[in-house]
Amino acid sequence: MNLNSINYVCVSNVKAAINSTIYFPNVTRLAIRSLEMSDHSISWTLNSLLPLNKLTELNLVSYRIIVDDLLKLLRFTPNLNLLGLEALIVDEPTLNLRRKRKRFKYITGTKKIKHLRIDAQFSWKKLRFVAYLFPKLEYLEIKYIPNEIIDIFRLILTKPNHILQNLFLVCIRYCSTKYLEGLDNLIRSEHLVDDYVIKYGDDDLYLWW
Repeated sequence: MNLNSINYVCVSNVKAAINSTIYFPNVTRLAIRSLEMSDHSISWTLNSLLPLNKLTELNLVSYRIIVDDLLKLLRFTPNLNLLGLEALIVDEPTLNLRRKRKRFKYITGTKKIKHLRIDAQFSWKKLRFVAYLFPKLEYLEIKYIPNEIIDIFRLILTKPNHILQNLFLVCIRYCSTKYLEGLDNLIRSEHLVDDYVIKYGDDDLYLWW
């Protein structure tokens, strides 16, 4: 097998990679199914398997992703463009951005992530937290949340928006067509955006402006 030709790797369990002697020098896309570790560093283990600084796409498909583990990993992926999250465990104190600004300053200042895909149902508070971490976002994909959708759109579209200044495209997945008119009315009544387009296809709602 020519390991130099491989650009995508899926790690089912980071623990299992601790003693691996295989190295993939040209991987740019990585999927991880479990971030759970014991005494070993996640970044150290993965760097022994592939060059984290070359990654442009990272998909975390585990249902148990603790925010501290995510932040530790992101410190070693400066060229990441796309991040996919299956779930993210964030405690209430962490959601208080005012108390955590210094802690996240490095992440927010260096990340190039422009495309964020969230496969879990995130509350608007959790989405605000994630958006603060990645201020250069241009494209956001999220799952439809019935009781949170209005607050989410207000968070995304309210101007001036000091968190998501570069965002121009949002995809709400698994969203019913009946919310098309409601979203349009919300934008118009609250003057959230002047020029915008709403489209619907394959159970997904797209909004760009």
